[in-house]
Amino acid sequence: MDGAAISLGLPMALPYLHPNATGQNLVHGVNFASAASGYLNTTSSFLNVMPALKQLQMFEEYKVKLAGVVGSEKASSTIAEALYIISAGSNDYILNYFVNPSLQSQYSTAQFNSLVLSEQTEFVQNLHKAGARKMGILGFPSIGCIPAQITIFGAVGQQACVEDQNAIALAYNKQLQALIPKWQANLSGSQLLYLDAYSLLYDMFNNPSKHGFTETRKACCGHGFLSTAGFCNSNTEGTCSDASKFVFFDSLHPTQSVYKRIADDYEEKMFSFFKFDQGN
Repeated sequence: MDGAAISLGLPMALPYLHPNATGQNLVHGVNFASAASGYLNTTSSFLNVMPALKQLQMFEEYKVKLAGVVGSEKASSTIAEALYIISAGSNDYILNYFVNPSLQSQYSTAQFNSLVLSEQTEFVQNLHKAGARKMGILGFPSIGCIPAQITIFGAVGQQACVEDQNAIALAYNKQLQALIPKWQANLSGSQLLYLDAYSLLYDMFNNPSKHGFTETRKACCGHGFLSTAGFCNSNTEGTCSDASKFVFFDSLHPTQSVYKRIADDYEEKMFSFFKFDQGN
């Protein structure tokens, strides 16, 4: 989201719960994301983070606060003209389904895709009901190429992507792309843009030199095979000296260089689709 804001020439949105997210700072928008959350409540409750439903509730609170700053009429127009970036769902697989035998026995991958898509449909509908109109909706990335997934699910001694997980992501994305025009047709005044999160990351992983990277399998931060570590920062022992050469910073997250390239890719698509005025 920060990368998209920078590419669009906008200030980075503060987290909604940040102490400075008050007054005029609310006018520039806020970030409701909660790390490791998903559409399913079970995903979020397992890790004690805020699910998508709670994020919608915070959005409703935000609307009231915004009206208190700029007035009800201006707040309504701001809400309608704002851009909403929706990036969720992959954690329902990475942090829940793939490591939850109970869920796997209850749902096939196709059935679980349908379940998560149903939750995403309800989320988009509720966001529209709350006043949102312009939404950039990210598909799943190539989750089978994430270092943590390769470490846990890959063949012993191999460093290739876990292609059966990538296949699940591709199937989900195909269904999502088919649903978006239907959502737009049924949600009055909506403008919904699908954003491909899969192709560029997959190409970076498999053709790193093409994108200026030298390391795809090993994360910049962490220890052990593929440097898998859950929590990393620049001060963590063993952190690489130049993260810009790495595709992944830690076991789950790409580096800033990757996010910047993805955001740049989205910029042109969003300006064209939403007809933003680049002079403002």
